[in-house]
Order: sequence, then C-alpha cells, then structure tokens
Amino acid sequence: MKINLIVIDDVELSRDPFFMEVAEVFPDMNIIFFQSSKEAIPSIISKLEAAEKVIVLLDLGFPNDTLQGTEILRIIREKSYLIPVIIFTAADDELKAAEDLINYKATAFIRKTLSYSERIDILKSIVDYLNLDLPSAIDEWIASNPNERRNIPFIVTSDGKSYTLNEILNEVRRETNAGKEFTNNLLKLTVDLVSRNKENLHG
Repeated sequence: MKINLIVIDDVELSRDPFFMEVAEVFPDMNIIFFQSSKEAIPSIISKLEAAEKVIVLLDLGFPNDTLQGTEILRIIREKSYLIPVIIFTAADDELKAAEDLINYKATAFIRKTLSYSERIDILKSIVDYLNLDLPSAIDEWIASNPNERRNIPFIVTSDGKSYTLNEILNEVRRETNAGKEFTNNLLKLTVDLVSRNKENLHG
C-alpha cells in the first residue's frame, strides 16, 4: 500500500533537494507539504479514516500565533498512536520539549543537520516498522471493512462487554488497555494457529 509522507514545516520545502531524493528512494511514496496545522491535521484525519498509511514529518517551531509542533503532535495522538511522527528540526534547543515529545510518543528525531543518507536511513526504518507493525495491520484490516460491518458487534469479552470493529479500531489506535489486550490476543491466536499448522505438516 502507498505511504503518505505528510511534511509539516513553516518553511516551504517542496523544492528541497532532500525531498527530491526521498522521492527517488521511495517512488511509491506520496509526499504532501503543509506550512501550518490548519490543513495538515484534517488531511491526516481523512487519510486515517480512509485506512491509508501515513508518516508525519513534523517541525517543532512555528510562528507564535499558530499551533506549535508539540501541540500538533498531541492532536495527532488524540486520534491515533499508530501514525509514526518524526520530529524534523534544525535547533537542538527545540528538543527541550523532550518530555512532551516522549509523553506523546514521537517515533524518531531527524536533525536537519544530518546528511541526506542518514535521514534516508531513519525514514527507511520507519517505513519498515509501518509495514510490519501488528497494530498498524489491525488498523488497516478493520478500516478496510465496509462501514455497515464495522458498526455491528464483533466480539464479546469475558466480562460480557460487546465491541464493534469501529470500537476495537478506536481502542487500538488510542493504545488503551482494551486495544492492547485485543492486539495481544490476536497475536497469541496467530502464533497458536501457525504452531498447529506446523504440527499438521509434520504429523
């Protein structure tokens, strides 16, 4: 599936040589540039709702009358913890907000002083993570179901609570205890099924 790289930086970067190199290394990547959160956040939300894969490259410093990078990260995390958000900054002193960045689970940091190859290596690792991460796969699978199917009860927990696919999706995206439990149980079930198939093959 195509990955959307959403770049949020108050500097115009569409002609930056680094992103030309990104386009060469990742020819299937859709690179979208925003200079403020006003249009960037609705775009991220719409792609999340459409079950598209998203990586956000986020600057921290914006004009004082607009949302700052940590606030943008907080808003993204209110929607999903599964979107990799890479902090893209030139100033080390901006990283003094490290506590907020840790609390809102920034995925990685790319300093603009790094070489292109070092930046590309970090981006490659994030792409690999996004393609192999189990919660992201669950997100993609649930969101790809027709909406009418997503709104009917799908599972009932041991304590009798019923969840629709949309409710599971919300729990997984927000990394709640219920979301983590569903992910862990699915992983255990997958391992169990693989083990049984192996026994059948060797039996």
